[in-house]
Amino acid sequence: MVLIVITDGESNDRTDLPNAAYLAEKKNIVRFAIGVGNAFSRTDTKQELNTIASSPPDDHVFRVESFETLEKIRQKLQDKIKEIEKQRSPQ
Repeated sequence: MVLIVITDGESNDRTDLPNAAYLAEKKNIVRFAIGVGNAFSRTDTKQELNTIASSPPDDHVFRVESFETLEKIRQKLQDKIKEIEKQRSPQ
């Protein structure tokens, strides 16, 4: 299972993020986090994206300037999801 979170700002329930990520990890859910806008130039909001996403963050966290620029990462994200599906499907 794959979860994609697209957000344009810091969460209102930041303290719940680690537990939610832990529960998703236990269910073997691969998580991608996409931060939209300049709110994610700060260390604390970058850390939120890293908490939401699966490890390693370099493979599961994306930042884009605006919702219009999401198209730029669409293919990269599609390729990653296809690879995950291939790895999980029975041979």
